[in-house]
Amino acid sequence: MRFGKYPAEVDESVIEEIRNRLSIKEFEPKQFQRGDRVRVTSGVFDGWEGMFDCRIPGKQRAKIMLNTVFSANTTCYQVTRGAAMSLEIGLTELQLA
Repeated sequence: MRFGKYPAEVDESVIEEIRNRLSIKEFEPKQFQRGDRVRVTSGVFDGWEGMFDCRIPGKQRAKIMLNTVFSANTTCYQVTRGAAMSLEIGLTELQLA
């Protein structure tokens, strides 16, 4: 929005109200620590749990380690003894397990 050639000034309370109404999670980046147990909350891996590994610099994404993998015939297997599958995922798709 502009008034002539100058952008309109919007009060911070108005911006906050818009954020609340839209329920956009991206405004508050989630802070996870390496080793935190996390659960995927949307997408193909919705409901899966894993371990937070690291945040990917410059992106709202993270790398997590899943302890379940698929075989060629789509059977799920629990992985033991340190093996896991690495997955890059959006921070907004994670929550603490």
